[in-house]
Amino acid sequence: MRCDVLAIGTELLLDAALLADETYRASFLSGFTVDPTLVAWREPEGPSRFAMLLSRMRPHGVPDDLREISSITYRLQRMLSGRPLLAPNDSDLRAIATALAAHRPRVEVAAETVLRAVRASVQGR
Repeated sequence: MRCDVLAIGTELLLDAALLADETYRASFLSGFTVDPTLVAWREPEGPSRFAMLLSRMRPHGVPDDLREISSITYRLQRMLSGRPLLAPNDSDLRAIATALAAHRPRVEVAAETVLRAVRASVQGR
């Protein structure tokens, strides 16, 4: 199984674990209020791309569907389907779902530690 697919899947599992907490749900939704023009972007098209992302995400709100492995697998399929070297076939999708289900408990246990490390990194800048 490709490591990049599992990395993305792990990130989505982490999102699911964090969104079980009301504080993180509120933080997630507060991200929708960001004015794209007030962010320092590396590329000139950054504000317009971010605005497009926000317009797609706002109607959906908190991604509660991430609680289901099948939703994460579907998202991975959609993300990777246009990339010939990464696009998963049916067999890959079954293996991905199995790996994600096995990996989920570890991600849930590690979620707070990951957040502490991210906070420490951001504060150290």
